[in-house]
Amino acid sequence: MTLSHGSLMNVDEFEELDAAAQRISEGLRLEYLNGLLAAKARPDANHSRVIQWLARFLVPRRSELWLFADHGLRAGRGGGSRVRPDAILAPASAFAGEGEWSDPQPVLMTIEVTTRAQHTELRDRLDKPFLYAATGIPLYLLIDRGTAEMNIFSEPDDGRYASRVTLPFGTDIEIPDPLNVILATDALLDWT
Repeated sequence: MTLSHGSLMNVDEFEELDAAAQRISEGLRLEYLNGLLAAKARPDANHSRVIQWLARFLVPRRSELWLFADHGLRAGRGGGSRVRPDAILAPASAFAGEGEWSDPQPVLMTIEVTTRAQHTELRDRLDKPFLYAATGIPLYLLIDRGTAEMNIFSEPDDGRYASRVTLPFGTDIEIPDPLNVILATDALLDWT
């Protein structure tokens, strides 16, 4: 397997390293973005509350869907990256029988909630929109607690999202097709 972007390891080596890291430390969450190794910050209580809030809002409106927390996906052009979105909205049976790194094809939306760790915030804001768009994931929801804003990226086209709507917490935001729901974000004001 070839290395990308001067990487020190390939995808297979990353997956082996990730499996070893999980055996050593339960809270260690690794990602492999465009050939670079990255560690994901452990979520705080408010971060977890945001994911729970989304699950309680989205799943009842679309009962055929499930909000998967911290599940691994193959991402990017050709699936050469490995990401762990904070949450994934997909059909309830989407990842049945799959291993740690699943096929992103059934994913409707990936969700990231920023933490206080600057390196992960930058990846959520800069790297992941391109990775998710290149993967063809229809929607990317970035809940940015640092700026107190919701960002909904949609219409993936040639490795970029053609549309991005940014609104402050406390504002209703429309999540477009394929979900078509209005998300009232007042609760987020308490969890920044």
